[in-house]
Amino acid sequence: MRLFIASQLRYPETARAVGLEGTVVIKGEIDYRGKVIRTQVISSLSPECDLEAQRVVNLLNFNVAKIQKLRVRYYKTFQINFRAPRQSEMVLRYDVKATDAKSPAQPKTFHYSIPWPPVSKPPTGED
Repeated sequence: MRLFIASQLRYPETARAVGLEGTVVIKGEIDYRGKVIRTQVISSLSPECDLEAQRVVNLLNFNVAKIQKLRVRYYKTFQINFRAPRQSEMVLRYDVKATDAKSPAQPKTFHYSIPWPPVSKPPTGED
């Protein structure tokens, strides 16, 4: 079930933009056919994350055992985790030493850092 939820879950762009992470707790009502017929948010994260968690829970199907040939409904609690995908980050650093013709005893040193993969904002220059 966790693999299915992870494959169907779409992280809302508004939550991703602000770096919102957490867990939404959903209570689902399951009918005698194994379909989720009603959901209720028990613990909220944000309105967008709550709607996405409810959408994913409504996709689930269950095998329901009949109790003495009776059609029963039951409730199940789901915890839907919203975690931002982690990207590996690599920083390339190098030093450039330049000597000045006027004072060769004191070389100038420049430090550059280049984040990889490139970020949307330009690098600041010196560290």
